[in-house]
Amino acid sequence: MFWSGGILGGAAPRVIVKPADLDGSSAYLNRGGDLTGNADSAQGIFSAWIRLDGGDASQLQIYWATGSTISIGRVAGNTFNISLQSSGGSALAFATANTYTASATWLHLLASWDCNFSAGNKLSHLYINDVSDKAAPTDGNAAFAVDYTVADHQIGTQNAGSAFFNGCLAELYFAPGQYLDFSNAANRRKFITADLRPEELGDTGANPTGTAPKVYQFRQSKAIGANAGTGGDFTAHGTFGAPTSSPAG
Repeated sequence: MFWSGGILGGAAPRVIVKPADLDGSSAYLNRGGDLTGNADSAQGIFSAWIRLDGGDASQLQIYWATGSTISIGRVAGNTFNISLQSSGGSALAFATANTYTASATWLHLLASWDCNFSAGNKLSHLYINDVSDKAAPTDGNAAFAVDYTVADHQIGTQNAGSAFFNGCLAELYFAPGQYLDFSNAANRRKFITADLRPEELGDTGANPTGTAPKVYQFRQSKAIGANAGTGGDFTAHGTFGAPTSSPAG
């Protein structure tokens, strides 16, 4: 657990953050079923603090759902990619324009989407460390709902045995069915401070929108796998190390 310090010169204390260190070969979480109360929707929000420790030029999965209907990760081209699919095969994919490789520097990935528009008009936002970094998206020909209701949800791997994430994750937040326009800086401030540190999301992650997300993992008050969101706990597998740094500084 990390804490950047107490009150100094009247400033508010920074958020306590509890990263998880995934070893890149065995560590991952899985739900073992669908998220509690889950439903398909055109909208979603994803936020996570990320430190890449290795695996350059390879797939590092951050979040994955059975059938690849949700895939969020750092791909072999070293860009962060978000891919979303409907049960009928419609898709929206968008990625960072810049590449990211192993570094001691923490990154904040913040994204939102709304697929309820025709081709070329679907809304998507992708920010790294509070800066827009989205290449031109690829989307289908019609509005669609993302197939969120699947047999399993996983963090840190794909198919529970490949594309293992190598590095640290903290404050991982996934809210299917919710949307914020992150081109509005005030909405980004709900997740990241102006000096690029974690914002307080609340015990259940409800602070940004007023509604708790389905997934809020690596919350400082929770054990690894215990979900502070409403979608149910995950099971931890493999080796989780003791992190040596924190996005809180």
